[in-house]
Amino acid sequence: MIPATARRLLALLPPPQRRSAYWLLPAMILMAVMETVGVATVMPFLAVVANPTDAIGNRYLGAVYHALGFTGTTSFLLFLGAASLAVLVLSNGFAVFVTYLLNRFALRQNHLWQTRLMAAYLGRPYAAFLRADTAELGKNILVEVSEVVSKVLTPMLQLMARFAAAVSVIALLVVVDPVLALTVSAALGSAYALVFLVVRRTLQRLGAERLAVDAVRFRAISEAFGGVKDVKVAGRERTYVDRFRAASERFSALTVTQRVINVVPKYGLEVIAFGGIIMIVLQLLATNHSTATVLPLIGLYAFASYRLMPAVQQMFEAITQLRFSLPSLGVLERDLAVPAGTDLGRSEPTGLREAIELRDVWYAYPGSPPSLTGIDLTIPKNSSVAFVGTTGSGKTTLVDLILGLLTPSGGAVLVDGVPLDAANVRGWQASVGYVSQQAFLCNGTVAENIAFGVPGEEVDEAALRRAAAAAQLDRFVARLPDGYLTQVGERGLRLSGGQRQRLAIARALYHDPPVVVFDEATSALDNVTERAVLDALEAMAGRRTVLIVAHRLSTVRGCDLICLVEGGTIVARGAYDDLLATSPEFRALVQPPRAARRGPEGEPVGSA
Repeated sequence: MIPATARRLLALLPPPQRRSAYWLLPAMILMAVMETVGVATVMPFLAVVANPTDAIGNRYLGAVYHALGFTGTTSFLLFLGAASLAVLVLSNGFAVFVTYLLNRFALRQNHLWQTRLMAAYLGRPYAAFLRADTAELGKNILVEVSEVVSKVLTPMLQLMARFAAAVSVIALLVVVDPVLALTVSAALGSAYALVFLVVRRTLQRLGAERLAVDAVRFRAISEAFGGVKDVKVAGRERTYVDRFRAASERFSALTVTQRVINVVPKYGLEVIAFGGIIMIVLQLLATNHSTATVLPLIGLYAFASYRLMPAVQQMFEAITQLRFSLPSLGVLERDLAVPAGTDLGRSEPTGLREAIELRDVWYAYPGSPPSLTGIDLTIPKNSSVAFVGTTGSGKTTLVDLILGLLTPSGGAVLVDGVPLDAANVRGWQASVGYVSQQAFLCNGTVAENIAFGVPGEEVDEAALRRAAAAAQLDRFVARLPDGYLTQVGERGLRLSGGQRQRLAIARALYHDPPVVVFDEATSALDNVTERAVLDALEAMAGRRTVLIVAHRLSTVRGCDLICLVEGGTIVARGAYDDLLATSPEFRALVQPPRAARRGPEGEPVGSA
């Protein structure tokens, strides 16, 4: 499991980070050697404490004693104690430095993976988001990447560091007493291995369940706050709190189980280690070893245990964390492996010189029958074209194809005779201003929402005011206490529906695009404001291409061309009066049966 996981992690690291990981290895080995030297310096000190005269007679200690010119055992003892302490301080100081390097590397990787994953998601084609759970995408970025870093990458690094330390300490013990050292090592290793073999499948199951439960938690939060108005009106607050509570409670229980499994061996083996030291003392004394002989050896084993036990325990915890969090690593691998469908940067607008053309276009959503078939349409530059029809007829799908958000299942969408493809679609989209029925507003100022994504220092004040005036928003902004710097709230909740829609229209016009698309964009406006917006659009006649998906048929009366979409195809097209005279389907939209519901201003309710 360990080598395979290490290879999977290395495959996810970019070359610079991979090189950093390789450089960490010698630093960890050096840390292990220094810790072992720290352990080794304890034995000479204790030997002199136990029997100063005999210790100085030792070949190595005696050589140091005479070489440094000591004349008494007290000063020599002080020297050995100070040297042992200095090595320990140096060893621990270097361990702190290596810990800093490990954490800096891990958290840097956390940042890089989170950024890469967000870029990977936003680089997916629009069609992928039609079936995506956005709460899960957010969870993957913020939670699962951190889970991989804290429970897979960091434990893997700690495992290597602790393994090097454990091997060094065991090697020292082997030099002192090979049989006893190997016996202790085998006992410790076997005990931890046995516990891991017992719990490994449980850890894997718990990790997979944690992944699923966390998704439920995030979905409950996303839905509750995203639809807070509906939740409150329907009185469903308790439903979402209960849904979150159940998932959160299970998440806590799973985490508790995993953490307990981590530390179970520690307490049992501490008892075994302490008991083992007592047995060693008794065995040595029983075989006629003197206290002076036993004390340095026991001191060495006690200090070695002080170093070895935490190292082995941390290795076990690292392995259990790895096993528990491997499902998160699988999520990261899966989602980073999907190639981006679009470039993330804003391209230079390509503009529109002649016409937009759809040639025998058809489209089917994945797993569904065709939504559009046999669409042939030419939209000349600076013309106004409207799409009307009943609900589900395919109007918005048709507009999404023109926008380049969807790729035709058959046929082609051409701009100035060039088919839209991955190479040119970003430039085309930069040439289009888009206003949807449900205007998206960020939690920022009026100016930030109109300029949308443009850094504050680069906002064009003249373009800002021009767009606001064209959207009939300028007088409203003038009444605000902070003007264009007024905060609109999350999703524009501090604004009325009409104000949000006009702000979205101003955003679409900010870059002065040659093409503007209104997808049910005037449905939330009152008649007076709608008329003002239409006057602004009519002022664009001959200077801008306008595409409209209409809710109110009065909106499209002045369009050059109206396309009636039914059953996924264009069944009639022409000017308003021509369609009224020749198309029964269009007349049915304009003049619905008496029982049909009428709009708040007495207008027929058209199709979304």
